[in-house]
Amino acid sequence: MAAWTLWIVLMCVVLTGQVVYALSDCGVAPLNTRIVGGVNVKAGSWPWQVSVHISRSHVCGGTLISDQWVLTAAHCILINKTSVWTLYCGKLTQSGPNANQVTRTVSQIIVHPNYNNGDSGGPLQCKQGSVWIQAGITSYGVPCATAGFPEVYTRVSQFHACIKDQVAVANGIFVTFTSNGTDPDSSFMCRSTATTAALTATATELAFISILVPVFLQHVLAL
Repeated sequence: MAAWTLWIVLMCVVLTGQVVYALSDCGVAPLNTRIVGGVNVKAGSWPWQVSVHISRSHVCGGTLISDQWVLTAAHCILINKTSVWTLYCGKLTQSGPNANQVTRTVSQIIVHPNYNNGDSGGPLQCKQGSVWIQAGITSYGVPCATAGFPEVYTRVSQFHACIKDQVAVANGIFVTFTSNGTDPDSSFMCRSTATTAALTATATELAFISILVPVFLQHVLAL
């Protein structure tokens, strides 16, 4: 199995104008367990989700982890120059008007020194009570974003020290939680066009993948 170096990038947002967020609403959004095969959301349901743009084109997803910082993936930073980047919160669609859209420019980019290629930057989030906590950053899949196949994520807690060193408010926005229960997508069978006998053999060899290891995370409640 190939070794993968996990990595992140922080983008500092230039705040212009006045935007007020209710602290009690941080990380609160409706439950939806799927990305591939999921459903459309209502405007404003996921206010910390960021669309990272370069030259008016969407490049990657990101997460607003404070009023000035966005967490995304290092490979998304095609050009390490702040002036070419624009960040959008509340952008429900890339092809039409977005009434709740908030646009920000970037003043600073910090790339983890040990990053490698293969990450799309968006958040893996776990629901704790009524609050969503970011546990991972979308990393890679083979093939990418295809139903019936697993996806791989960067564990955000591994970079707690790095984020704390770079983001002044990080000490007050990390939390510890344990993820319990079984995800409905934690078990799957690889598809095949082979015969029933071959399918049975494949199922026996591959078995089912079920990840039940508790995740201990220290991370920001977005916004």
